[in-house]
Amino acid sequence: MKQSESNLEKQCVRFAREIGYVSMKIEKNGHKGVPDRLFIGENRIYFIEFKKPGGGVVSKQQFFWNNLLKSNGIEAYFCDNFDEFKAILNS
Repeated sequence: MKQSESNLEKQCVRFAREIGYVSMKIEKNGHKGVPDRLFIGENRIYFIEFKKPGGGVVSKQQFFWNNLLKSNGIEAYFCDNFDEFKAILNS
């Protein structure tokens, strides 16, 4: 059975908390494409947009937010698998 985006997100949140990160679900407030979660660790902040493993589509609005964050020196990623997420947090 393929993993859903929701299950991937839950798995990643559990892992992040285990290694000392705080995770917050981001309220969209009518803004399409805003990343799913904010992860805050010691001297590290990441915005993550989770995608369906092996086939998630990134929308135009999601690219906009990702580029906006990155252009302001903020780490922002699209993530569709657990190993990729672990590598981001452990970099």
